Amino acid sequence: MAKDDVEIEEVIQIAISNMTAKKINGFLVQRCMDKLKTAIEELMALTHKDDLRGRYQFALKIIQSKIVRQVIED
Repeated sequence: MAKDDVEIEEVIQIAISNMTAKKINGFLVQRCMDKLKTAIEELMALTHKDDLRGRYQFALKIIQSKIVRQVIED
């Protein structure tokens, strides 16, 4: 689990970069990010710890910004 916002953003960016490096279609990258977003939302619903919820919310924000950029670039 990522310890802070910097690590959260790095993990998400690395995942996107790895998919892009393998020339995976932008649509599939977006689908993967959508699935990750859904999984995080489900985890967020299960926790009552504010620090975890904050990390999940930040991850969702980063995923959304990456999805928007990916769609614009494609």
